[in-house]
Amino acid sequence: MIRRALAPLLVSVAITSCGMFGPDPQAVSLPLAFGARVTDGELRLWTGSPCHDVTRVTVRFTSDAKLIFEPAPGRRADVDYLTLDGPNPGLRVEEALPDGFDWRTAEQVDLWIDGAAGEGSKRALVADIVAGSADHPEDTYWFQDVGWLGPDDVDELDGKTFLTPCTPDPARQPSLPPAFGVRVTDGALRIWTGSPCTDVNGVTLDFIGEPPGRGTTALTLIASDGPIEFDRFTLGEPLQGTRIAQELPAGFDWRSQSKLRLAVHTPNVHRDPTMDLAEVISGSASHPTTPTCSRASAGSIPIRSPIRTARRSSASAVPIRHDDRDLAIQRGEPRR
Repeated sequence: MIRRALAPLLVSVAITSCGMFGPDPQAVSLPLAFGARVTDGELRLWTGSPCHDVTRVTVRFTSDAKLIFEPAPGRRADVDYLTLDGPNPGLRVEEALPDGFDWRTAEQVDLWIDGAAGEGSKRALVADIVAGSADHPEDTYWFQDVGWLGPDDVDELDGKTFLTPCTPDPARQPSLPPAFGVRVTDGALRIWTGSPCTDVNGVTLDFIGEPPGRGTTALTLIASDGPIEFDRFTLGEPLQGTRIAQELPAGFDWRSQSKLRLAVHTPNVHRDPTMDLAEVISGSASHPTTPTCSRASAGSIPIRSPIRTARRSSASAVPIRHDDRDLAIQRGEPRR
């Protein structure tokens, strides 16, 4: 009887990273906006939150004046900051602006991101961008009808008072927070989704520094021969059925980063949870793993979904214990 009484309560803790929910046709519930500013005479754009699996970026001033970027054939790109003249990593110019076009003479600019999750964006007025740029720090951008925002501001407001182009509408998201498992074993960072993710086209690990800077440091793996099933991954080891689309920089130390965001690219609408790496590092040594498990790859750790084993809810990392093997499970937030 106790087990039957507990069952309805357990689902209130979290949804594992691949508790997917399909698209909902309801209208967008919050205003849409992207960031823009002028620095050293150059128009700079910012999506506000990283856009993954991007197949095309269109910067549109008028029907006859638009700049189109695309990744190389067969590739996808991660996008956050853009400039008209580049360089924009992972993208190349597919259609240039007309010769002699001066963006300052345009009334508005729009930013369209194809292929990524999210709800899109609406135009920003060029006059507002130009008028306010000199009066605001270089890490702040004008979000039309929202205000001048920096990285901390966007983290706070995105998904609550407005939506950046690649942030799914929270009205279309599950009410329970998503989560994923992380631990450190023998110095290796191991990741577990908690339940298998199907129809996966790729996986991105976004390492976020502190304080927030210009973008994130990302590792992106894409399916090399059709969609895969994904549940476990060890950083530094290959993931079967994928190839590296974006590598981490040489000498990159993930331990120096503040947070880790896991993005699993599937056709379904979902949120990308974020984990506090300091809690992962400090807690891993305190939670046991068997000698066999500590030497094995993450794919061999026989752990069940945290939804079925959790007994309490917390805003911080929660150690979920099963058969003397622990992973830190943290409440996720909507993708920033």
